[in-house]
Amino acid sequence: MALALTAIRQLLPVLQSIPQKSDTRILVLGAQDLAFTYEQAVAFLGAEGVPIKPVPPELRMTTTSFAIFNDSLWQRYRHFMHQQTFFQLLGFGPRQIDTLDVSDFENANIIHDLNQPLESSFGQYDLIINAGTLEHVFDVRQALWTLSELTKIDGQIVHIAPAGLLNHGFYNFNAGFFSDYYEQSGWLREELYYCVVPRVADIDELIVFLKMDVGKLNHMPNDHDLGVFARYRKTEGARSVFAVQQYYQDLHAAWAGRQRKEDRDGARPAQGQADRNWLSDAMRQMATEKAIRRLSAYQGDLVVVSPTRETGTVETCDVDLDMSKAVPETSFSWRLDLPDLPAGDAPGRERSSQLLLLENGAMLGPAHAIHDDIRSLGAGQYSHWGKSLYFSTSDNTAPGANGREYSIRFPVTFLSSQP
Repeated sequence: MALALTAIRQLLPVLQSIPQKSDTRILVLGAQDLAFTYEQAVAFLGAEGVPIKPVPPELRMTTTSFAIFNDSLWQRYRHFMHQQTFFQLLGFGPRQIDTLDVSDFENANIIHDLNQPLESSFGQYDLIINAGTLEHVFDVRQALWTLSELTKIDGQIVHIAPAGLLNHGFYNFNAGFFSDYYEQSGWLREELYYCVVPRVADIDELIVFLKMDVGKLNHMPNDHDLGVFARYRKTEGARSVFAVQQYYQDLHAAWAGRQRKEDRDGARPAQGQADRNWLSDAMRQMATEKAIRRLSAYQGDLVVVSPTRETGTVETCDVDLDMSKAVPETSFSWRLDLPDLPAGDAPGRERSSQLLLLENGAMLGPAHAIHDDIRSLGAGQYSHWGKSLYFSTSDNTAPGANGREYSIRFPVTFLSSQP
């Protein structure tokens, strides 16, 4: 359970929404290891425009759990700050923060196994943070019920959970798990999105994530790790339920509607092949709708945090293109899908894409070209539209057969993690 500055950036809107009152209480599941120093936290919060309450040096705490690593790693991590000091920076006192864990390994002040129901209540909280615990609890249903019980009316729960992390915990989660449970239980959705994290050689050097709309991501991205961020607010009428997956609720509702119509019309068919055909058609239609939504899967903001770049630094990223996947539209026009990049131009924002197309390192263009001009004239014109690149080569030859290399270039803005 460790939080880097990227995760803190996700949590800041939540923490800033919590009232700064003497009776405000926050529950953290497991003592969080923070992958940054006090000085880095101060610089980061300053860059984000967050007011802080400086902690005197003699009261600053550092992490203890990294001591389990070998000597070289311990020397690297031993100055990372403790979660209590981070909360103090934001104005929360030590007595306002409780930590729940299954053991006292990291000095949690509440020892409880979330597989088990509460034997006695130890209060209710304005905010509960799960960042790396729920996937390790076998009885997830009991854990969610317990956390729901511990949340005040109008209080919030935040989950930062893996969606595609192998050999880590018992479970990976999709966004539908959280939306189905909390929304069927009467909670209010505040935030729900996927985090798509490209795999890089040195994760300490460069941390990147795309903030993705849950309705536009229906498959596991290649060469990326996937997580889910869920924030829900408890309402007056909230109660814990055994959730039913929304997919099947929709399917059953459609089936019930068909039955009612056939009862009214007196045309109810015999059970058997007709019903099975209808069910297959309904499921096929739902799958088609998901496939359509998948076309715009990767819309979102690119965030890059680096200890070696200054905040506001803009650099370019070059990606080589595989022209064996380019599909011909006409003699001059080709289409290449770019599913792992932010979406390009669209109706109402026809010149929003900053993507550049290069042929053997030389810039092609013009960009944002009219598609009919690309098809009829070619000559290097291109358009990054939605999740696809529509383009032509400089001399209108086939890109996969002319022996040239093609690449794209787009800007990335950096946020420094250094003080």
